[in-house]
Amino acid sequence: MKHDLTQGNILRSIILFTLPLLIGNLMQQAYNLVDTYVVGMALGSNALASVGSCYTLMTFLISILTGLCMGSSALVSIYFGKKDWNVLHQRMSTSFICIGFFSIVLQIFCILNIDFLLNLLHTPSSIFMMTKEYLSILFYGIFFLFLFNFFAYMTRSLGNSMISLIFLSISTLINIICDFLFVFNFHMGIQGTAYATLLAQFFSALCMTIYCIKIEKIFSFSFQFNGIKEIVSNSLGACIQQSIMNFGILLIQSLVNTFGPIVMAAFTIGVKIDTLAYMPLQEFGNAFSTFTGQNYGACQYKRMEEGKKKALQMIIPFSLLTSLCIVFFSECLIHIFSNDLEVISIGSEYLKMEGNFYIGIGLLFFLYGYFRAIKKPSVSILLTIISLGLRVVISYCLSPVFGYTIIWLSIPIGWITADLAGFLLLKQLKPG
Repeated sequence: MKHDLTQGNILRSIILFTLPLLIGNLMQQAYNLVDTYVVGMALGSNALASVGSCYTLMTFLISILTGLCMGSSALVSIYFGKKDWNVLHQRMSTSFICIGFFSIVLQIFCILNIDFLLNLLHTPSSIFMMTKEYLSILFYGIFFLFLFNFFAYMTRSLGNSMISLIFLSISTLINIICDFLFVFNFHMGIQGTAYATLLAQFFSALCMTIYCIKIEKIFSFSFQFNGIKEIVSNSLGACIQQSIMNFGILLIQSLVNTFGPIVMAAFTIGVKIDTLAYMPLQEFGNAFSTFTGQNYGACQYKRMEEGKKKALQMIIPFSLLTSLCIVFFSECLIHIFSNDLEVISIGSEYLKMEGNFYIGIGLLFFLYGYFRAIKKPSVSILLTIISLGLRVVISYCLSPVFGYTIIWLSIPIGWITADLAGFLLLKQLKPG
């Protein structure tokens, strides 16, 4: 099923395309929260700190794959707008072979270098073995993550955001059921949560692959050398942007780890609530990117400009409303996942500092989506370097003096500075 976003009511088109993405990500984040609840309540603060450290590392690794898939899908949306079906399928197939090979190499590297990665993160000795057990299982799912994300991004670039929602929802349900079953019934500990995740990833990858190849037949295997340069340019740009963003977060996680398991546990809970809070803004940015890419390919520049205005009309009020809710309910939200008073205090402090500035990340997702869609991924890379660079520099330079609180404060500083730079560039860089 393909949906042409170059026609019809702009805001309605973007919203209808966003909704399945939003619901799917909500399902995924719901699983993350259930996982946090199960680990925190059944296995304790050390296990929660361990899962939190793994979560940041896995997010970084996934960001490499999703960045590559995202960049390739931006090209596909452009050729969809041009109605150039032959080149569209060539780019899709060549991207699959290149990114698939890379994902296998990445998986092998991670499996063989677990100790190195954990030491790089300054994982405390008290949770080192527990974290290693958890990661040694999760790393076997890297290729499954590639398969699902590749086909999910490709179907979305063609205007179909519903099918990935269906398979993601089922796999999330499998994940949640297995979490409770493996941890509470089979007493498998932290390994149980890892096996639950791996099983769900396998299901979603298998279903998306079969759907795209056998049912919709939008994909066929062929390799075209003449498209590699364009694929590498766009895919690598999006990959670098995503990787820099999450590598910065990984560096922050490494710094947070030096403050001990209590701060790590609070950060783990805070980050997951944070991610859930601004996730609709991220998905709206992704939907806006597909809209922009299709219209850019169709040379409908006036429609693109109108789309920018409509998108901002959605992002700004939603960001402010989300900020209000998170700041007001910060302590209650942390308390859901931990009874430790120290964890609640530190976690709620984190949410209050972050929550006041969600408009910053909302506008940043808007800018990322736009520049990716008009084949200017270098601008997104620049904005990410500004945002994360400031965050890392401020955190590492000032946390020895001011403690972990300055780490929380550095995040909105990075967002807002990158936004200012992004909108200055938006005025100068015109499509076409």
